[in-house]
Amino acid sequence: MCVRACAQQKRDGRTQFTWCVYARTQMDRGNEWYVYVLRNVKSTKVYTGCTNRPSHRLEAHCGRRSGGAKTTRAWGPDQARMFLLIGPFTETQAKSFEYTMKKTRVAQSGIRGRVAALVKLFNKPGGIISKKVRLSQCQGLTVKYEHGRERFMRMANVTQLPMCAEFQFNCGENLLRE
Repeated sequence: MCVRACAQQKRDGRTQFTWCVYARTQMDRGNEWYVYVLRNVKSTKVYTGCTNRPSHRLEAHCGRRSGGAKTTRAWGPDQARMFLLIGPFTETQAKSFEYTMKKTRVAQSGIRGRVAALVKLFNKPGGIISKKVRLSQCQGLTVKYEHGRERFMRMANVTQLPMCAEFQFNCGENLLRE
């Protein structure tokens, strides 16, 4: 929980400060960027994006806040679920990684395709993902995944995981927990 001062304008023109308590995850610091993949609970549709406030962005995609992508709004309320969370990056690196991940060609589509694209990017020679992203520059890169290790490897069609990132498997738990 975090506490901050909130300014409220009174009718007589004076400003009153009150203390607001709000929940904020460790990832919502604002200066670290993340690439995320959402999946639709009822279908195989996926959405990839980047943000510096993952929990806030997920709420927007689920319809609990204003904003969110037109694509995920069409899914209906609370149909988006965080599937993959990759980071931290700088803003430039996150946007470049997101673009490259979307454009990486793989045989599968949907969730399997995004997982396969991720592993393909991590296995690029020299760790050079794009002009702006080199894995050697991404300190403490972590990949959080919704399910277990075996399922991730089966979806990615690999026998071993790339060594350039720390993989965390949450087995269906909330990926945004600290």
